[in-house]
Amino acid sequence: MQDRDTTDLDYVDYILIEELLEQDVHMGGGNIEYTENAKEYDGSFLPVGDFAFTEAWLWENFRKRMAPLEVPEILQTPQFLGRSYRLMDRDMLPSYEGGSFRYFVKNVDKFNTFNSSACEGVVPHPSMLPRGKYLLSEWLNIRSEFRVFVYEDAVLAVQNYQGSPLVFPDTGKLLHMVKAYRDDKHRPTAYTMDVAVICKKDQMADTVILSVCPFAASKLCGFKDKRIPDMLEAGIRYYL
Repeated sequence: MQDRDTTDLDYVDYILIEELLEQDVHMGGGNIEYTENAKEYDGSFLPVGDFAFTEAWLWENFRKRMAPLEVPEILQTPQFLGRSYRLMDRDMLPSYEGGSFRYFVKNVDKFNTFNSSACEGVVPHPSMLPRGKYLLSEWLNIRSEFRVFVYEDAVLAVQNYQGSPLVFPDTGKLLHMVKAYRDDKHRPTAYTMDVAVICKKDQMADTVILSVCPFAASKLCGFKDKRIPDMLEAGIRYYL
């Protein structure tokens, strides 16, 4: 487990995960070793820490990277997306520099590289961005965002992480998304699905999918469950 002083994990998340891991140890589930350098441990260990820590272990032992899933192809339908959604090379991105329109642009080769949400949808000239593959989509009028925690195809929790917690997603549509994803044989056993409640141009509300991420170093957003250690193991093994 990553040392508390070196991790980007939320403090509350860290303490909860640590307590759950300690319970597993008391039940005969191995042991916990603390380190600031995941590369010191071989593939017989499982890393628990932030993205950089976990990816360092994956690369050192298996030459694997933690590439974002974004919206899996099976879920890229107009009903679930609610917006245009295109993937392209950086050099194919249109130049919106100096324009008045806002777009969502995100590097999808690697986590935490570039996301136009940080600059309110104002997109710099493509040459200013890191090389790689990008997502280009319409800018949404988002009222609230929720993280759905899924393990073995069952929804365990729906946690608000941005916007009004009272503007709740359409549960029927949310469950439809999870059910549709079951048809993807490559889906992670444990994952998070971020969804948003948006206000459409006709002022009607809609629930749309934002992204899917294996449960490996995700923010818990208040999620508490004794199965979190098992979910972390499943999320990490997805990348192997």
